[in-house]
Amino acid sequence: MKNLINFSNVRKTYYYLKKNGWKEAYLAAAERLLDSRNSYEYEEPSGEELKRQQTKEWKEKVKISVIVPVYRTPSEYLRQMIESLKAQTYPFWELILADAGMDEEENRRVRETVEHCQDARIVYRKLDRNGGISENTNRGIESAEGAYIGLLDHDDTLTPDALFWMAEELEKRKEQGKETAFLYSDEDKCSGDGKNFFEPHFKPDFNLDLLLSNNYVCHFLVMKAELMKQLLLRREYDGAQDYDLVLRATGTLMAEGKRPEDCIGHVGKVLYHWRCHENSTSSNPASKTYAYDAGKRALRDFLSVWMKKNAEATDEIPQVTDTRHLGFYRIHYGKDIFKIRPDLGALAFPFPEKGKMIQSGIYETDGNMRYAELKKGFGGYMHRAVLQQDVETADIRFMKVRPEFVQEWEKEQKQLLDRLSEREKSGSSREERQKEAFYISRRFCEKLRAQGYRILWDPQEEIKT
Repeated sequence: MKNLINFSNVRKTYYYLKKNGWKEAYLAAAERLLDSRNSYEYEEPSGEELKRQQTKEWKEKVKISVIVPVYRTPSEYLRQMIESLKAQTYPFWELILADAGMDEEENRRVRETVEHCQDARIVYRKLDRNGGISENTNRGIESAEGAYIGLLDHDDTLTPDALFWMAEELEKRKEQGKETAFLYSDEDKCSGDGKNFFEPHFKPDFNLDLLLSNNYVCHFLVMKAELMKQLLLRREYDGAQDYDLVLRATGTLMAEGKRPEDCIGHVGKVLYHWRCHENSTSSNPASKTYAYDAGKRALRDFLSVWMKKNAEATDEIPQVTDTRHLGFYRIHYGKDIFKIRPDLGALAFPFPEKGKMIQSGIYETDGNMRYAELKKGFGGYMHRAVLQQDVETADIRFMKVRPEFVQEWEKEQKQLLDRLSEREKSGSSREERQKEAFYISRRFCEKLRAQGYRILWDPQEEIKT
């Protein structure tokens, strides 16, 4: 509870109220209070585990360059950030500090902090001008010597095992014959003094349509140096430059005929602490609304490029709008989504409105329904219950399918309805009928995915019955 009743959350509720009204603000506050994840505590890796990591024999010593644009960074934040690099159990890294401060006293302070940390792997670069976050970061990227490049904000910190797990994932994927364009990890937030940790973001494996709803990739990102140096950051998207980079990297993979799911890895561990203080976006989303506008523009740009290359006989570019949550977007595809999105095999919807709980129609691998514990009006963890996303299995009674699959879909749907009717007459339970729906839906969805198609779930649409 101590992490809920604080100035940051009160301020978030205030801005949410101004943007969305009393009803939505009440639902958001009620959901936040009921969320069990608020009891989160970050656990440092044990001394034994850190020692194991430090003594690992690496088959290939992949150098990772970490780029940090520095600008008016408080000395204590800068020191903590640098010390978090020095504490890494993986030794093959370099830290490039691109200092864009134009005040002599500030420059002296930064240099003294760097010199005090004393590590030959730290590269300090004094920039001749402040070109903004993207240009300053690019100056560091261009001088990076590593095979992979990571991005770190000047007031945030890495966990001591961050680079170890990234390097291990790179090694494992290479042994499996997989290309790695970039990796991303889970993250959490920390208080201004860096002592309290909260609001963990446990992320899914790469999900294209969730990425088109929100930059869930965020921190910690490590990208192949060749790719990052080719793309660089674009200053016209300052504030959402990381989102723009990830979108363009994903688009580059697809333009090369690759499935991003095969080339993008997720390390399911909290490796990044995002510091919350008065002016940070993590603490006060409304402090940088321009960043969310930039994110929307980056998304529109991605869609424009992608649709022009891939859409089937249409010049229509989908519309992007804000949701009630800052930094979360919705894409409106129009009437014939399958012409606009040739990668989709099916468009799935929630069950028609009934009762007080969400019935998403998305099935987990155990047959249970995703978001089933949520009340209507709630957004769920990281608002995912109200976001478009790719799913593995959706209920075939509530979907539209690509024209070439209609006949098979109708056959499977009839079989399901007949089975459910038989089970209902025999007095079977609701849970048993749901399992039946899961098995038949999974069989059909697996056929679509086996042919390389995605299944897009859209919570804002419904089948008209």
